[in-house]
Amino acid sequence: MCCRYPALLVAGLASTFLGTAAILALPWLFGGALDVLTAPEGSAADVGATAAGFLAANGVNAGLAPELFAGIAITAVGVVRCVLGLARFYAAQGLVHRVAADCRNLLFEKFHGGSAEFYDRTHTGRLMSVATADVDNVCFVVNAGLLGLVDVLVRLLVIPAVMLIISWQLALLCLALTPFVVLNGFIMFRRLRRHWARIQALTADLTVTLQDNLAGMRVVKAFAAEDYERSKYDRRASELRFAVVGMLRMQGTRRAWMGMYFALMAGAVMWWGGLMVVHGTITLGELVAFVSYLLLLAAPMRGMGQVIGAIARGVTSGHRLFGVLDAPSPVEERPGAIDPGRVAGHVRFDDVVFGYERSSPVLRGLSLEVEPGEVAVITGGSGSGKTTMADLLLRFYDVDGGVISIDGVDIRDLTLGALRRSVGVVYRDAYVFNATVRENIAYGVPGASSEEVVWAAAVAQLHDEIEMMPDGYDTLVGEFGVTLSGGQRQRLCIAREVLAHPAVLVLDDATSSVDVATERRIHESLLGALGDRTIIVVTHRPAELDRSYPILSLEGGKLCFRRKGAHGTATSDGTT
Repeated sequence: MCCRYPALLVAGLASTFLGTAAILALPWLFGGALDVLTAPEGSAADVGATAAGFLAANGVNAGLAPELFAGIAITAVGVVRCVLGLARFYAAQGLVHRVAADCRNLLFEKFHGGSAEFYDRTHTGRLMSVATADVDNVCFVVNAGLLGLVDVLVRLLVIPAVMLIISWQLALLCLALTPFVVLNGFIMFRRLRRHWARIQALTADLTVTLQDNLAGMRVVKAFAAEDYERSKYDRRASELRFAVVGMLRMQGTRRAWMGMYFALMAGAVMWWGGLMVVHGTITLGELVAFVSYLLLLAAPMRGMGQVIGAIARGVTSGHRLFGVLDAPSPVEERPGAIDPGRVAGHVRFDDVVFGYERSSPVLRGLSLEVEPGEVAVITGGSGSGKTTMADLLLRFYDVDGGVISIDGVDIRDLTLGALRRSVGVVYRDAYVFNATVRENIAYGVPGASSEEVVWAAAVAQLHDEIEMMPDGYDTLVGEFGVTLSGGQRQRLCIAREVLAHPAVLVLDDATSSVDVATERRIHESLLGALGDRTIIVVTHRPAELDRSYPILSLEGGKLCFRRKGAHGTATSDGTT
């Protein structure tokens, strides 16, 4: 994803590389300045390509004392380093937050494009964990991982080379144990990846527990189960804490060993280097520069642990992130899918077979035909597949066999947008958003006028009750519509579908929470407002409906007539 922003990526890499180069130039200049200050008068310019010679020669050429020129050079490099550090910060942050936004947008599109089966097997809390913690970890690797790796690699390649130039004897002394440090880094990466995989899994479990408690808080309180839920949450939090502490302990142990390694190395360099200065093999400035480079080498050696940790976090979270993004969706638009515009609403289920598990079909050769202007009433026991019919009509799932068509067109040949604009479904578990009554009703038609919203509410037999609310249509309903009764939530959802004017309206036990008299008024009002539409009513109370409607019973995965009516001619696959 970083490649989508080449300017920021190049700016970040360039500023990191140049900033590191500026840092590496400082010990060379400090050592040269020390040699300039300690060299006999007139001899500093004769040391050729050394830092002292560079400073002395250019100071003379600039008409400045070598000491003054050295101070100016060191100050200039320090300022350049600060400017490049600032450039790296802005480039890295710009890149990180753009990548984060892209990841979140891709996830949001995936969440909306995923089939119902995708949500059946994935808990909402785990998806929330991916969209927050995992996205942050993937983006963290861009800064601490990618740019940090460039910084570390430049130092690890350049510093040993410079140290060899200064004194190959001291360099070999220092680099003798470096292969073991690198090997330790690779081992640590593998261990950290396992640790981060466990930490991310435990974080997801904790998020799931928290989400379940917040969503089911009324149930928890009703059963006085606070202590049970608290202990469950505390257990998950403790598991996460121990996993994080274990990972930090491993990183801390490695950092301590690295510190000890460099302390011993620095002591050996000072002892041997001091002897070399005494014997005139190297100058005091070169020894100071060498020790400074050794200290600079310690930073990337220790920093390699942070980089390895960042990459391990990013790889683990990236695996989870792309596991969601790349998850196949059984329901996808076919190539060449059409949008026919407004449809008449002739619905036909032709020998439909479907099961959530292939081995256990819910519908077995179901057939049903309902023409525009007709009302079909479907009843059946719990788990008989009534809601499944509505889900199949909306293509939340695809049939395993048979065909579902609207106006003679297989719904799989329609775009998902066209299909779901043509079919409206109101479920028993009515969902409303944490918004005003008006915003909830006009959700599918954002530009609806106040008159249209009021009309839809009147059709759903809700207008009078809305008028009695504190702020009328501008009343906030709260999360999950907590300020509304179950019947009000159902009628609000009916109003939402009525306002959208679907060609086919399915009421899936959508009036189960209202009284019988109100239910009858709703059905009469719907027929008056949507009399030319196809209406399918799924209910457990068929006796309360107009006896002129045909009633079909879902039994054994098939539909058959329970009662033939005079109004409407819906046909099924059999009679009783």
